[in-house]
Amino acid sequence: MHHSASVVVSGKSTVGFRSVRRFLTCLIAGELLLASIAKALFIVQFQRTLEVSMLVPNALVPAVAVGIIAVEAATGIGLTIPRFSYAFAKVAVMLSSLFVGYGFWRVIKQISPPCSCFGPILNLPPAGSVALSLSTFVVAGYLLMTGTPPKFVRNETR
Repeated sequence: MHHSASVVVSGKSTVGFRSVRRFLTCLIAGELLLASIAKALFIVQFQRTLEVSMLVPNALVPAVAVGIIAVEAATGIGLTIPRFSYAFAKVAVMLSSLFVGYGFWRVIKQISPPCSCFGPILNLPPAGSVALSLSTFVVAGYLLMTGTPPKFVRNETR
């Protein structure tokens, strides 16, 4: 059974569903854009965080930092473009799952410096970054599961 945003439920249109979906899309897009801008403005702090994590070889830290910033920014923008929002919802799920893993890594390895998720704007302890990343993962997953793939992606037979 295929569900679409234009389904009528109990005689009522899903205008409320679309409004909630739009709100959540803007929320996640805004979060990702804010995080990418804050990381870019305070890139040295973000690079130090990557070094302390011991997950990235020191020689690759600058490239990985720029890559994360670029993917976050592109995902934030892409989520707001209807033609690409489904694909970028997938990216948001993958990105947030990496951040969940990083948060748990910080807990396991007892890495106490702030996560630099939002530069100096929001310094979260490890449990806080896990909670934020999990909530982002859940919302991004919801957007993906309730989204409609573009026609060139759908498995349709004629």
